[in-house]
Amino acid sequence: MKFHFSAFVYDAQQKILTIEGNQVELTRKCDELLNYLLNNPKRLVSRVDLIDHVWQGRVVTNNTIDQCILKLRKALNQHQEDNYIETVYGQGIRFLPEVKTEQLTDTIKSDQHTFHSINLKQWAMLISALLVLTCWLLYQSWRNSNNVPAENSSPEFNVISQSSIALSPASTNWVSKGGASYLNHLLSSYPNILPQNTRRTPVNESGRTALAIDLLNKGSSPWTLIVDAQTTTSNEPIKYLADITLRNSDGLMSKTSMQSAQLTELFPQIAAWVSQQDGSETSQQMIDSNIFSDDEYALQSFFLAKSAQAKGDSQQALTYLQSAVEHDPEFKMAWYEMAIAYRKQADPGKALSILNAVESKDPSLAYRVNLVKAQCLDTMGEFNLAEQSYQKALLFA
Repeated sequence: MKFHFSAFVYDAQQKILTIEGNQVELTRKCDELLNYLLNNPKRLVSRVDLIDHVWQGRVVTNNTIDQCILKLRKALNQHQEDNYIETVYGQGIRFLPEVKTEQLTDTIKSDQHTFHSINLKQWAMLISALLVLTCWLLYQSWRNSNNVPAENSSPEFNVISQSSIALSPASTNWVSKGGASYLNHLLSSYPNILPQNTRRTPVNESGRTALAIDLLNKGSSPWTLIVDAQTTTSNEPIKYLADITLRNSDGLMSKTSMQSAQLTELFPQIAAWVSQQDGSETSQQMIDSNIFSDDEYALQSFFLAKSAQAKGDSQQALTYLQSAVEHDPEFKMAWYEMAIAYRKQADPGKALSILNAVESKDPSLAYRVNLVKAQCLDTMGEFNLAEQSYQKALLFA
């Protein structure tokens, strides 16, 4: 049996995956996972299904399954980028491409067909080469007769690396735009700090803006935290830079600059610095550690998604959010933002299915989830259920 999907061909008998005649290297377990998904396209496959059919009932951790799925995604996307495997939070995965099957019948006929196909391809390549050579000779003859100067033989190319999602130009505001909710979450873990209003404030006449957060703190007048965060791609590894200012009603209180190679280090450092200004250096244990992610790539994707949402591009936001949950399936805030993006695309049903799977004891996230649930149900005409969700949201407000 052969399976055709996108530009790939998978020979189940030989256990070989190819694209345009080139073999794609897969680990044995990734091969078994792909084989199972190709036999169950478009179907929601649970972790129990994967354990039964791919791991043959052996006891494996969720991380082992997640890593295998991630490796298969990477192997496919290295050859042709697409959304091959959808993660459905709390339920499983789904293989998205259209899959066509081809029965292998007569091996001898197949070999003969391949032989003739190779000969035809060779003739086609030879004819193409002759045509190119003829055109080049004609062009050179015309250029010489008209005294046209030689062209630069070294064209420039815009190379986009596989990690380009994390290497956005330094001139964009995606770091500070995307980091607002993450920084608010970190600041809330300190007992004497309560984030209030979040807004954008101009940095200079260039149009770049910084993140401004109004803070209430115990025993002092209100503060305003200003974070001007950006990236520089001139050095490896990528560096994140942040100029941080803290003001109160009397003016400037304190100012500092920070840099780090990772967002998962920079933003906790900013929150810790703010807490030190109040003498409160120890954060409380978070109620739900899965609201945000400790995975650097997942967090970068989330920041970029939030920046895209701020520009009104919900489709681009969905692309980044899908990447975030692929790298960390337990990233609850990314799932919540994905529901928001689907709601903005007038798909409240899909948004609701995601929200129903996002469970958290954290009051802030629980409030948001139930509020958006109610809004989706209102749109769908389920007014009684919407009223119940509004009531639940009020309990967490």
